[in-house]
Amino acid sequence: MSLTYEQQERAQKLYQAMLTTPHWVGGDGRSPLWWGHLVSSILVVTGEDEITYVTLRSEGREDEAGAFDLEGVIFTDRVAVHFTGVAVDRNDYLREPAVQAVPLSELTSVDVWSEADTQDQLTGMTWPGNVKATLLFRSGKSVAIPLRRPQNQDERTPLQRVVVGLSRHL
Repeated sequence: MSLTYEQQERAQKLYQAMLTTPHWVGGDGRSPLWWGHLVSSILVVTGEDEITYVTLRSEGREDEAGAFDLEGVIFTDRVAVHFTGVAVDRNDYLREPAVQAVPLSELTSVDVWSEADTQDQLTGMTWPGNVKATLLFRSGKSVAIPLRRPQNQDERTPLQRVVVGLSRHL
């Protein structure tokens, strides 16, 4: 079985996010082997759903051997996918990988903080500005977004759409 065109497009979106996030690029400039394994696992749990938001933790604990913790959260209209692992070297090995999809229908609460002032639109930032949210699911799983602060409006817009849309799942 081969990837469909749509799955290839979704994979490209994930690879782009990885390429623009420090700590995720291989030490020799090539994509680490574990990228493909991680993206494949994410595509399995998201099915045919379009990916609406990706956030990756860009800093982390790095030990003397070059291993570092990684974490990411991906949203579709139906699920939140949380993934973690330890990249043993920046190239080929991912230890303790975990990819977990949680249906948004299982969402029980959302804690939100918006850094926008509704009375002062002089900042040039589109409402609701920089937002942070912690999602709590029926299983007890908690997911915080974003994992790194958006640097510009292009990075804020998908996050804003996801956070503002979460209330329909409560």
